[in-house]
Amino acid sequence: MIKAKIHSDDHVYQFEFDATDWFLQATDEEIKELSECDFGGDLPADRIAYFFEDKNSSVEILLDYCQLNPQGFECHINVEDATSFINENSPD
Repeated sequence: MIKAKIHSDDHVYQFEFDATDWFLQATDEEIKELSECDFGGDLPADRIAYFFEDKNSSVEILLDYCQLNPQGFECHINVEDATSFINENSPD
């Protein structure tokens, strides 16, 4: 399991979810971009949240809230979980 956290900028909503499915389909370039932003707080991590919008009801609730109450959100991936997955599954 690759733990991830997401929260609206006002912290009204904050959830944890499993980001493993994104990593299973991500390209090496996408993972590299994610690592370059320290696994969170930037567009590469936001893309993970959008990937789960239709797959995880908590993420969907938060993103809907952010659209209805114009504001941003932050998504952060657990660095240790992500690094372990990368080391085990990516030869590069």
